[in-house]
Amino acid sequence: MELPTQEREIVEHALEYLRGRLPAAWELDVVADPDLRVTIGQRTQAKPPLLTEVRMRFKPGDMDALMRSLTRRLRTVGGTSPILVISDYLSPRSRQALVDENINFIDLSGNVRIALEYPGVFIELEGKRREPTPASPASMKGPTAGRLLRFLIDVRPPYGVVEIEGATKMNRGYISRLLESASDEGLISRSKRGPVTDCDWRALIRQRASTVDLFSSNNASMYIAQTSLATIMEKIRGRPIASQLVVTGSAAAYRLDPLVGITALALYSNASLAEVESELGLTSACEGANVAILRPSGNLPFVLAEWRDEVQYVAPSQVAIDCLSGSGRMPAEGESVIEWMTSHEDIWRCRNISDFQFRTSRNYLGA
Repeated sequence: MELPTQEREIVEHALEYLRGRLPAAWELDVVADPDLRVTIGQRTQAKPPLLTEVRMRFKPGDMDALMRSLTRRLRTVGGTSPILVISDYLSPRSRQALVDENINFIDLSGNVRIALEYPGVFIELEGKRREPTPASPASMKGPTAGRLLRFLIDVRPPYGVVEIEGATKMNRGYISRLLESASDEGLISRSKRGPVTDCDWRALIRQRASTVDLFSSNNASMYIAQTSLATIMEKIRGRPIASQLVVTGSAAAYRLDPLVGITALALYSNASLAEVESELGLTSACEGANVAILRPSGNLPFVLAEWRDEVQYVAPSQVAIDCLSGSGRMPAEGESVIEWMTSHEDIWRCRNISDFQFRTSRNYLGA
């Protein structure tokens, strides 16, 4: 099997990297005729070959095409065989997609997973966390991406680029590029350049949470409450400042799942810090803080915020993102919120764009 030069170089570099991490008594061999196969194991052992597939770029959205290719090749060689994918780079979601199908992999960033029943082999190495050179048309990091990802989470499809543009007032070209990135990562389903037909909202939440930090991304100021957290909530209730504050984190998670305890309070604020400090009775603190005032770069935390007992709470999707990107117990609280969202999707998720527009103001994403 003659490989193109670039693919051949990827195979050589990837296998050389793996050889350098095998025990001294082990060996790795390559058979390229008639099909590319790799064997791994001790020199004295029989080593069944791994049918090897080389992909310059592999994305979760490529899984169906990969499986079709492997099925054809397995028919040709006959029987069954463990599979090995070798690629320039495999994102975390790409690696998980391969693991879910029991497919082994190596990439040039140093990510390796080889799991064989016979001979008994298990090798797992983690390489670089980020792709050296982005392969996606648009990054899913940053506040602008956050706006679109929240829309995909909060609104049931179907909808196309033009409909999203009309609902969000975002740039059409950017929407198209980010949808292509999300499709490549298996986060959404769509026909080629067609409307979005399905969204994996749980994966979208985790994707967004992986790119932000609740506190550093929102210019957090930390405080100690001079009274109990319950009293702080009472001070918010019914006062003019309530319209400029929205509750997130543990307190917002507790509203959805009472089994979540409230040990700290996080508030997004459009008011000045001096006003919030005065109204709520807060003392600035470097250690032992139990209140965080968050200063977001835009109005996204206020999108689909809900009033309950004269206090604003962020939307469930934002609660989940914030908790997963928080510290201490917060990621576990985020998982509890996702469980609640799974059981109550008809409550929190907009039925369509019209429902979304009904629930939000005209300029909901203007800032």
